[in-house]
Amino acid sequence: MILSGERSDARIADVVDPKRRLERALGRFSLDELALELAKSALLVTVDTGIMHLAKFTGVPVVALLAGTPCERVRPSLYFENCPFHAFQADVKCERKNPSCSALLRFCLQVEDGYSRCMRQLPMEGILSCIEGILKGESGPRSACRTGAS
Repeated sequence: MILSGERSDARIADVVDPKRRLERALGRFSLDELALELAKSALLVTVDTGIMHLAKFTGVPVVALLAGTPCERVRPSLYFENCPFHAFQADVKCERKNPSCSALLRFCLQVEDGYSRCMRQLPMEGILSCIEGILKGESGPRSACRTGAS
């Protein structure tokens, strides 16, 4: 497993992988190299970023952790028709009432202990079950959006 992002994402990487079990590739890949890595991958777990959209061209299954972006806005059945796409979002009403919230902490009005409330309330059991099913090769819906708290 590879943990990718920009070099400036080191703090986030420490939160996601505090024991440093994953290979860190922060700032290591060009866009072309990242596309090649995605094409070789069994699964991509991501937030709503350009990498999520790049994955649709490689066919890698995507598990998207959406913060303030409503799943309907991502339109998985249209834009992700070439790859399995499973989106998870918390059942949290954004106080900014912004339809395309970036969930950047400096703009978010619902930050608790340094993390946005919408990311803290993602349905973790469902996310882990979905990841496990994809890695085991179990068939399920081609695309799905799930909302709820863990």
